[in-house]
Amino acid sequence: MNKMREDHLKRLNEMEILHKTEMNKLEMEINKTKLKISQNQYLNKENINLQS
Repeated sequence: MNKMREDHLKRLNEMEILHKTEMNKLEMEINKTKLKISQNQYLNKENINLQS
């Protein structure tokens, strides 16, 4: 019984680590996207300034 519980807790822990890893990957993608948006906004402002 105790062995089953240990195995179960181990699997839960592995799943949690995988979940955190996936969440970190998603967070990185979100940050990359935010950076691209910021860069584009800056370039748009520069472009508008050049056209003025």
